[in-house]
Amino acid sequence: MSIDPGIEGAVREALSVHVEPPEDAQEALSLKSLELVVLAEDLEARFGFLVAAKEVVPANFGSIAAICAYVARKQGDAR
Repeated sequence: MSIDPGIEGAVREALSVHVEPPEDAQEALSLKSLELVVLAEDLEARFGFLVAAKEVVPANFGSIAAICAYVARKQGDAR
């Protein structure tokens, strides 16, 4: 699956506030719980959807690629 460059750029920008985003979008992220909460809030503000607590799992937030796929799914759900 290809990653939308606009989504990836926004995700990298949001991550860079707290951590150095890895070059490889597939590389696992090691985010602390507060960083995850702040990232989820940033994604909500940037993309206009709500992140449910049950959605903050490694499958959705474990890598940049996973976050991008999650955002794309949420945007599709909103349509």
